[in-house]
Amino acid sequence: MRGKHSKAKKIAILRSKKVLYSFAVIVLAGGIFYVTHHRAYATSSAGTGTYAGTAGTYNSAGEILGGSTLELQQSQPSNYLQGEQGAFFDFAQDYVVINNNGDLTDTHLLHFDEIQNGGTKISSNNGYLYTAQSSSAGSQDEISAWGNALNANVPYLQQLYSSGQLEQAVYSVRGNSDWDHLVDLSDLVQESGAAFEDGNYIKYGQDYDYHYIQATQPPQAHLVIPTTTVAPGGTLKWYDEAALQSYHESGYHLEYVQIKNAQGQDVTNQWEQGFNGGGTVGGTENLVGNPGYSTTHQQAPYSDGPQMTTIMGGGTTNPTQSPTWETWADATNIGSSKISPQFTDNPWASVRPNQVKVPSDASGKYTMTLYVADWYGRVAQDSATFSVSGTPVGGGNPTPPPPPPPGNGGLCPAPYDSSEAWSSDGNGAETLSWVYNVPTPQYRNTKRGLVFIGCKDVTTPMSHTYEPTLNQGQISGLSYDPGTPSLMYLPSSNAEQWAVQADGKSFWQPLLSSHGWDGFENSSPTASQISGTYTINGVGGYHTYGPGEGSDPWAWSRPGAGFGFRMLWTGSPHSLPTNGTVTYVLRNPDGTTRTWSEKLVVNTDTLYTQGTQMQGLNQPPPSASEYVSAWTQIPKHTTSGGQPEMAAWSLSSNTATAYNEGAKISATISFGTQNAGNITQTEDNMITLYSFPAWFFNQLKSTTVAGHTYSNQ
Repeated sequence: MRGKHSKAKKIAILRSKKVLYSFAVIVLAGGIFYVTHHRAYATSSAGTGTYAGTAGTYNSAGEILGGSTLELQQSQPSNYLQGEQGAFFDFAQDYVVINNNGDLTDTHLLHFDEIQNGGTKISSNNGYLYTAQSSSAGSQDEISAWGNALNANVPYLQQLYSSGQLEQAVYSVRGNSDWDHLVDLSDLVQESGAAFEDGNYIKYGQDYDYHYIQATQPPQAHLVIPTTTVAPGGTLKWYDEAALQSYHESGYHLEYVQIKNAQGQDVTNQWEQGFNGGGTVGGTENLVGNPGYSTTHQQAPYSDGPQMTTIMGGGTTNPTQSPTWETWADATNIGSSKISPQFTDNPWASVRPNQVKVPSDASGKYTMTLYVADWYGRVAQDSATFSVSGTPVGGGNPTPPPPPPPGNGGLCPAPYDSSEAWSSDGNGAETLSWVYNVPTPQYRNTKRGLVFIGCKDVTTPMSHTYEPTLNQGQISGLSYDPGTPSLMYLPSSNAEQWAVQADGKSFWQPLLSSHGWDGFENSSPTASQISGTYTINGVGGYHTYGPGEGSDPWAWSRPGAGFGFRMLWTGSPHSLPTNGTVTYVLRNPDGTTRTWSEKLVVNTDTLYTQGTQMQGLNQPPPSASEYVSAWTQIPKHTTSGGQPEMAAWSLSSNTATAYNEGAKISATISFGTQNAGNITQTEDNMITLYSFPAWFFNQLKSTTVAGHTYSNQ
């Protein structure tokens, strides 16, 4: 439960604001000279809300004396304060300092101590931190005031509150009918991308008996188009970077790229075909994006905007440290700084460039806009302009002659296509060629004038090339889903699990510690990576797991478990996929590997085609599409010097650490086509191994942990 927050050992309610001191160190010829600066507190409208009852006061031992006793009536969401309905609480006011990029504000919060539950008295000092629902001004909402003070996305906080996803509770005053609706401040702070740093505040100077909140800055976006003029049918290249600073990140952020023409019309969907059919798009995969990675609260926090794409890379994750700008380019960290984002004009030395094939009919000026969002709905954007002009790349098909004008008395038949023929270009590509014929009247000049003598075809050779693509990869099956480092699957809460396993004499303790377990992992018996639910051929209940292609990894899996994936082939309707194989490589962080192969299945029931015949005059048939898929069990080990070495796995709650410590699985997909040769494509780091191996779950004898019984599923 995020809302629980321990008090400091010594509590004093300050009646006047103190002055903080910061020390600037200047190096002079004679040594070091300290210059003292006074930093004054500002006031904040946050924390000014009204509440029911009378606050108590603290004694020298930090206990709350006097004041009203409150009874918990109800709470949201369902797992918040579960089992504590009807419990009694004492409360008092605490003061809190908010550090927003060096600007300090001073306000207060409500500190609750549970004193009785079910008739049993409870020792205090078990603090819950709250703020009121509305401020004393009435029209100024308290949630909005806190959000503004913490650089939060205020509409996002309001949406969480109104939907019951922001932790909140209703308390009544014991002995009368007064009641109030309060919001858990610890949860509100976290959903603002900020963090409580009470202990860190003491390290910075001295203990002022305040709580201390460190706010973070919203993300920043950086977009550069190096070559701003491109020909129709050519390739537009750009790079985009995202800088993030928020705490409690999931290890991911979200991006979206938009293109508008000179008239301000959104032409993103028209350009998207270039991504799917003719371009490589770094970490963004396509303009519109995949369904957002499933979180507790939402799929894509860009409020009232398009569905964004989930990209690996988050902000500061350790709340005991001051905020750090982490700068990312297509899921690759390119810089870390406590001062400013580390944007660079050319990250392509280590990152794939983003590129898109320009539509052959594009012309004029365009504006590209990059949107970047962190996991708390804070959105940044950056734009750049470019122009499309000049001779189309590759020449394309010549413009066919127009049909003859009316008035020839119907002497010649209508234009027609002929000589259709398919030819293989290899590697899955195929070209359809044909001849466009325009029957044209022919005349002979005589003494009597022009005399019609017949029709002659004016011919124009035409062609259309079908380039194959294999994309839109998804993890479509996963056994023993481990969840993610930010929320791992365990059959009980992390506190209970740690209490059972942390005994120094336990067999498990050294094993857990050696794999990065620290005892503070966020866990849940319902944690999963399910990112989508589908109905296929009328049968429901199919899932996809993790962000899929474009993320590194596509998903997390346990050692020894199994996973399946599927990818969408698009190409010539005359050369559909046939049989194929998938070659997997399991690689440990120390470089040892293991290779094995599985059959690639062509999912013929997903075939979409309009046949191989011309659809009309100069209208070749559209590309066909079909899913291919495979399933594999994950080996338990790699091979080192002819000896087996266990596949590496991590239990760390830090996404970057878990990523670095876990073995990774890549897949090389190879399959034939009916008439256009073979297609081979490698997908790096499809899976990263994480959490307890699957064989830990075999033949589970006991389903009781820390006094609670769980079903063995």
